Amino acid sequence: MLAEEQNTVGPITEEVFEANRTIKNLKDFMRKEHYTEEEILAWTTSAFDGATGQMHWLCKRLQQPKENKVMQRCFDHWRFWLKVKRVMKYHLRFCNNQVQPVKCDIRWAFDKWKNGDLNNVSHLNRMDYNRLQLKNVDQSNGLDKLAEREAGNSAIINNLNTQRDELLTHYVRAQKLALGLLKDNLRRERGLAFDIWKQHAKHSRKQDGTAFVNDSVVNITEIKSKINELEAANATLANENHELRQFSMDGFHIAKNV
Repeated sequence: MLAEEQNTVGPITEEVFEANRTIKNLKDFMRKEHYTEEEILAWTTSAFDGATGQMHWLCKRLQQPKENKVMQRCFDHWRFWLKVKRVMKYHLRFCNNQVQPVKCDIRWAFDKWKNGDLNNVSHLNRMDYNRLQLKNVDQSNGLDKLAEREAGNSAIINNLNTQRDELLTHYVRAQKLALGLLKDNLRRERGLAFDIWKQHAKHSRKQDGTAFVNDSVVNITEIKSKINELEAANATLANENHELRQFSMDGFHIAKNV
């Protein structure tokens, strides 16, 4: 009740109203930036928790007895010394980077990028209304030219995409034709190889037949010569047998006459 009365009664009412209006404007801005209600609630809760924690810390510090003030001062002095140490470390690092060639250039480029918007704002604040209008007109004309250039570039890109699609289509067709030609060449080479193999097989069979005929002729010739030899031997034996038979007949007649 006391907190509600303090926030709604007295001179603090204006500050509470301004804070609530600021919170409402921030929430509306986050909704315009497409933040979800869950994200807005999470950020709001985080901010409220941080502020509440700071208030509790301050209240607890004020509630501490006076004999603990020395420890508080020592702690504050130590925190202040850490802040001074961080600041000195930052400036020493900054000075060290300023004398190194590469880091110096990077630092200059980063500062120029970081302070570019501020410099532009200060430069625009020094211009009068007429110059701002002329600058706005020039920028509008520049944007129109850029839009026309972008349209032309888009048309060129679309044309190039169309040509690319056609080239891809022709490339696929060429691959299919190449594969078909390769298949036909392979089939033709197989046919030629099969014909060569048939001719070689035919020639081999012919050579084998010729060799067999030659061997048969040689064998027949040898057999004929052997037959002739046997016939000659038979004729000789027949003559000898005839002579022996004649001698036998002559001996038989002589013995009969005796």
